[in-house]
Amino acid sequence: MDSIRVWAVTIICAAVVCTLAQTVVPTEKRKIMGFVLGLFMLTVMTGPAKKIAHDFKNLDCVFDGIKSPQTSKEMVDFSNDLTIEKGSLAVKEIIEEKLTDFGVQWNDIEVICKFCERENGIIIELVSIQLDKSYSHRKVQIEKYIKDQTGLFAQVILI
Repeated sequence: MDSIRVWAVTIICAAVVCTLAQTVVPTEKRKIMGFVLGLFMLTVMTGPAKKIAHDFKNLDCVFDGIKSPQTSKEMVDFSNDLTIEKGSLAVKEIIEEKLTDFGVQWNDIEVICKFCERENGIIIELVSIQLDKSYSHRKVQIEKYIKDQTGLFAQVILI
């Protein structure tokens, strides 16, 4: 029971920290900060489930008397994969919006996120933007704009 109390206090403290962090972020960077803080909160909330998965690798999960064949580790892995998928899509949409605002037409945008065991969280590993060669004179300017607007370094690839 004590561990549940510690978990609840941790979530409350994380929520307070996230709220404070959002208040000091400039308005133009709130969207990406909200995304990052959302991933942080998700990591905080699923942290104990990850520990349970490591302690009880073959634990069958029971919910309202319905037995599930999934182990808790599989559920945590599923949750992480879903977060990575949705997070990558959200970052891609933010990059698309910023490029449109900057008057740039892209060919493709790739965002690669992964779960980092050491940090016990999800990190953005790569953001690459494929543009037509006609943007070669603006490549550095586009990379700087994306960095200034989102806080992310995006690799611009000219094809």
